Amino acid sequence: MALSAGAGPLIEYGQNPPVVPGGVTADFNQDYGPSLLSQGAGLLDPRFGYQIGGTGNGSAQAFGFGPGVNYVTIDQVPSTAATANIAALQDATSGTPMTLVDSSGGGITVMTASLFLKPTGKTVPACLAIDGLPDFVAFGQSGAVQLFDPTTMIARAVSITGVADGTGGVFTVRGYDVYGNPQTEQITAAAGAATTNGKKAFKFIASITPGFTDAHTYSVGTADIYGLPLRADAYGYVNATFNNVPVTNTTFVAGVETAPTATSGDTRGTITETADGTKRLQVFQGISVAQLASLTPTDYSGLFGVAPYSG
Repeated sequence: MALSAGAGPLIEYGQNPPVVPGGVTADFNQDYGPSLLSQGAGLLDPRFGYQIGGTGNGSAQAFGFGPGVNYVTIDQVPSTAATANIAALQDATSGTPMTLVDSSGGGITVMTASLFLKPTGKTVPACLAIDGLPDFVAFGQSGAVQLFDPTTMIARAVSITGVADGTGGVFTVRGYDVYGNPQTEQITAAAGAATTNGKKAFKFIASITPGFTDAHTYSVGTADIYGLPLRADAYGYVNATFNNVPVTNTTFVAGVETAPTATSGDTRGTITETADGTKRLQVFQGISVAQLASLTPTDYSGLFGVAPYSG
């Protein structure tokens, strides 16, 4: 057992004093930055403390309460939702992918090269990115500690818009989530001049293919439905503001925890707010004790949700 303990208080620092007399920097730690704890930091129950020789198996034991930290996961201004910034109006031909936009704009980036996401080991091929590419903030001289940059973490649902007299039908959207996991969604567009929003949050769009033929045109755009970077089972674990106004739980949809399908919701959960390209969305998330307890060296779904549907 790797449980260990030490007398506190515990102080971590880069250098003390920060500069030696004479103004010469002499920091022995050139890589100081935020500490990263694999399952957060809980509150110790001091009545029991840390004891060797616990009941039953004779091992060390400690008790406490779940992490009380809200982690910043999104701090970004989403682009204004649009009906045709992913694919302009065009006829639907069954089995033939729609022509996607070929120039960046309207919150869409046309990637010119693939993107490797080291935390997940996933490579996203050159396609379309929604509200920029995900990035990291590095700390210290070597950048050994890196945090997901919350100003780049917006992923959002897509929408299908038809025209008068259109029959409507199923479109298959293929792409990737914010961590580079392949994701597929089937959206049944309504008949006529209506817009139908999807449920899953995409960061990247690779293709959109109608499953029917219709001489009336359809376009594809971005919706005001935003994916949560960490799995949220209840809105009580989400603290979000939009334009400095609290986001209500009426806009929240919990993550799909088991057996996602082509038509089910997002595996980490979503919230909805109307963007105009200037209002900032800020999301802070907590993780439930049950989610933390479910983590194993091979299963991180308690944090990041189950693998998205990719059939």
